[in-house]
Amino acid sequence: MAVVDATTLSAVRIMVSITWSRAASFAIGFVHAAWQGDRSDVKAVLSIVVAAIDALIVVRTLMTYRAR
Repeated sequence: MAVVDATTLSAVRIMVSITWSRAASFAIGFVHAAWQGDRSDVKAVLSIVVAAIDALIVVRTLMTYRAR
């Protein structure tokens, strides 16, 4: 069983917040581009959303190990 210390958990929380802010930024950019008829940012937005979901899975896993 892995033991997660507070520093690691804090670092992961910071990474998740950065990932979510990037995802929001790309989403806003995508909406703006789509409004103007340019769909070239679709891959970038989807990759950021996938990264955000991956980060949430990591945090959930760490919180599960922390609770044990």
